[in-house]
Amino acid sequence: MSKSSNIVYYGLAVLSLKGISLIMMPIVTRYLSVSDYGMLNFLVSIASMLSIILSFGLSELLYRFNDFEDKKRQHIFYKACLKIALFSAGICLTTSVFLVDFVMSVLPTQVSTKALSFLFINLGGSVVLSLPLAILRIHGEAKKYMLVAVSQGVLQAICTVLLLELGMGVDGVMLSGAIVVWLLLVLLAFRYKTLLLTKLDSDNVLTKEHSYYIFSITLASVFSYGLNGAENWFLVSFEGKETLAVYFIATQFALVASIAFEPFRLWWFPQRFNIYKSNQQKAADIPLYGLAYALVIVITMMTVGPYVIDLLLPKAYEVSKNILPWLCVVFFIKTVSELLNLGCYYKNNASAAPVINGISACLAVVLTYVSLKHFDLYTMLYALILVHAIRALLFIRISQSLVSLSYKYKYLILMFALLMAQTLLVSHHNEIAIIFFIVGTLLVLSFTIYQRKQLLLRLRG
Repeated sequence: MSKSSNIVYYGLAVLSLKGISLIMMPIVTRYLSVSDYGMLNFLVSIASMLSIILSFGLSELLYRFNDFEDKKRQHIFYKACLKIALFSAGICLTTSVFLVDFVMSVLPTQVSTKALSFLFINLGGSVVLSLPLAILRIHGEAKKYMLVAVSQGVLQAICTVLLLELGMGVDGVMLSGAIVVWLLLVLLAFRYKTLLLTKLDSDNVLTKEHSYYIFSITLASVFSYGLNGAENWFLVSFEGKETLAVYFIATQFALVASIAFEPFRLWWFPQRFNIYKSNQQKAADIPLYGLAYALVIVITMMTVGPYVIDLLLPKAYEVSKNILPWLCVVFFIKTVSELLNLGCYYKNNASAAPVINGISACLAVVLTYVSLKHFDLYTMLYALILVHAIRALLFIRISQSLVSLSYKYKYLILMFALLMAQTLLVSHHNEIAIIFFIVGTLLVLSFTIYQRKQLLLRLRG
């Protein structure tokens, strides 16, 4: 299957898995109060934090160490990773039954006990489900990956609506996720029965190098949460569930940008190391193409998103449209960090990544705390932009010292200039922003059509 076909299938997968949840947003906001919707966001934030720890970076481990000449050894390696994932699932299920009250006691706000239990059940299944999805990506089986994602998105949407109609509220939303993820795992067990029946012929399948890589990835991801998610804890503590709900709406619309960019990410991340080995210039050029694509998505979202918020959501969420442009800026700078960091993950077992993320996360937590305690939400947004900019510069500088790539920085500077110009226009002069967006869209479409053959040739190599 060609790379362009894979990107299309990945795009369909992302649209189903994450896009459906965005379509569900105006439906769910009409079933839940603003406070309950804030509680739902807080539960999602808890799940995000715990999944980082409990997944142990196993998917990234599979991407990095998947070069096996012997298929049996490959299956043995996969089975060893699966054992760790099942152990994590066991911890989640045990917590859902016996430790929910303890978890409740350490949270900064009150949440539903049932919803929290369903969250841990869902989390346990999601940790295990991430492995077969990673294996499908490694082997380029994008169509099968898409089918699993479509099934999960559609089934969860249907189940959520039914449970909300039954009056289950937040409990129903969390229960629907738990039901669907475990149903998919049962079905996938038949697909991977050969892998499940594979016997481990050694207790040392995962070496010290693997363990160190897992530790580095997990630590880096924990620190990344400090940069993107930890603010929810401070918001609910200082501002309350209602403000968190408004912020969550803005983050969901900013997530549209991430969803639209996901096909590129799904294709590029598993391939980047192999492409670097075969063609270093291509490894330098493709990330800039990705950033140009991300810029188009971000400018579109920050310009059109506020009008969509007014159209689809209750008036109680109106403030979200003022937050959205700044979250789009955060997303773009974060994407720079993701795409221009190959050296940090290729050399020294990714040990540079947790150091950079650790420094950035500590700075983000401190500035977020100070911003919300002494100032307001917008000060927090400016602080997050500053921290992500520092993080991006650190990743580029250290990555280049480890693996030198010929990035064309003049295009990166131009992208940032366009981004900030449109952000300021959207924030202060909506009419001019719309004109600028229309003209820019026409120019981009014209250039893409004119250069389509050259672009496809560069991507396909």
